[in-house]
Amino acid sequence: MNTINAVASLLNRFIDAVRAYLMENAIAIGILLAVVYYFRTRYRNGRSSQGYLLSSPDLLSGLNTAKKKNSHQEEMRLVRQLQQQIADEHAKEAASKRNEKEATERHRKNHIAKNEESGIAGNRLGDGSYCSISAKTNVPNPMQPCTSNAPSYRPTRRNRGGA
Repeated sequence: MNTINAVASLLNRFIDAVRAYLMENAIAIGILLAVVYYFRTRYRNGRSSQGYLLSSPDLLSGLNTAKKKNSHQEEMRLVRQLQQQIADEHAKEAASKRNEKEATERHRKNHIAKNEESGIAGNRLGDGSYCSISAKTNVPNPMQPCTSNAPSYRPTRRNRGGA
């Protein structure tokens, strides 16, 4: 029986302490509850779940005139449509820049061999000698046969048959 009385007196002291705290801080608690109630009613689904709204008078003007049951879904659809239009514009700009770059690179590659300084309109294909310039400057190039000291390559002679 003593343990039940001890637990009951402990609960009574706890309740008295909470009541005294509430009486001392009633104004602050009332203001806090009012602020919580205001934000709960203003932002029902939470502030972060609303997403970001891109402002465009053309696309979003229809939302103010006609309120529908699914106005939030309609609003999000319009925002996504606007984002898609912006992405399409960026993609078109990037494609045009890429095409211009490719065209200039093609032009550069096609006209790199032209001898424009001398006024000759033809391509520079070389001086007509058998070996390239690197062979004349004693730079070894294993792909050119005239750069090695050995005579040109001749395959070995193979005899037919056993004799």
